[in-house]
Amino acid sequence: MAYNHEIIHIEDGLPIKIFDFHALDLDRYIPKHWHRSVELLFCQIGSLNVWLGSKLYVMKKGDIVVINSNVVHATQSLENNHILVIQFPFEFLRHVTMDRYYTKIQFDINTVVQTQSDYHSIQEELDKLFDLLHNRVMSETDLITVNLKKMEIVYSVLTTLFQSHCEQLTNDNLLKDQSKNLKKLSEIITYIGKNYTENITLVSVSLKFNYSTNYFSRFFRKYMGMSFTQYLRSIRLDDAYDKFMNNSEDISTISLTSGFGNYRNLYNAFYETYHVAPSQYKKIRQQKL
Repeated sequence: MAYNHEIIHIEDGLPIKIFDFHALDLDRYIPKHWHRSVELLFCQIGSLNVWLGSKLYVMKKGDIVVINSNVVHATQSLENNHILVIQFPFEFLRHVTMDRYYTKIQFDINTVVQTQSDYHSIQEELDKLFDLLHNRVMSETDLITVNLKKMEIVYSVLTTLFQSHCEQLTNDNLLKDQSKNLKKLSEIITYIGKNYTENITLVSVSLKFNYSTNYFSRFFRKYMGMSFTQYLRSIRLDDAYDKFMNNSEDISTISLTSGFGNYRNLYNAFYETYHVAPSQYKKIRQQKL
């Protein structure tokens, strides 16, 4: 199971995507990925670990984080939580900002580290959006009304973000270089996603894409916020986790089919991420169900 450039699908007749989630797999680490859509996260209950590049932010109740276009990120829920997500398609934001987003401005709001500003107005609007998400509609007319109310709130939030939580971008060439490099990175991540069960290495992937090993290592770490080896292990571990928790294959077989080569490699990766042995973790999860 590979994660890289994620495609956001829009539904329900809205120009954006709005949903909320409760963590189902506590502790499970979602490997790093990126998308052109801007993502707003709002933590209403519990907590959520969010990695932006190589930096970890722990969201608590009331925290808001906006992830800009093409920012590599990952998430992990360590406890029961309730998270609101708004995904703004890149083209939608370009349109409403008259082509300023991503070339002239980007959003700058992360309440985990920004403690001086007043975020109450945005939090109140997002609380209203939570309520609307769970509003039972009885007819098509009701759905249209609810959707319009959702968009009223969304535009209010966007107005506040645009007026008070933007940073100016001054170098278009840097953004063009980033887009070009992320396109190449997407090809690399896709290749890893198709071949992680094989014996691929930093050297073999470097050669595949005509890079020197040293350059490729620096390039990968710069844009993914982690080393090639760490990313490959996270992809293999995500696959192994899914197989281990959802079917009856023994752990030694899973270590082979997920690309770890042997049980010890899988055990070490699992223990480093979840801080318990695989068998113990499964028992703990089963006791919670």
